[in-house]
Amino acid sequence: MVVIGIDGADCDILDPLVATGRMPTLARLMARGSYGELETIEPILSPIIWTTIATGRRPDEHGITWFMERDAKGNTKPISSRLRRVP
Repeated sequence: MVVIGIDGADCDILDPLVATGRMPTLARLMARGSYGELETIEPILSPIIWTTIATGRRPDEHGITWFMERDAKGNTKPISSRLRRVP
């Protein structure tokens, strides 16, 4: 099984593109496989959602809750997987 997630896209965006032939590869994947809308969690933020998908754990368990983190000196930098509390 392969799971393909397109961040920020939903059926309201993708269906018209597929129907007009603007996404032929996606159309072939959809015709040969299964697809549909997924439930999500709040807040709808990519780092939280993708980490939840990857770990199968909720944000309060995996620890990723935002796009950025602060280092020991107080500098802001993008979040990294080393802050994940679970495998």
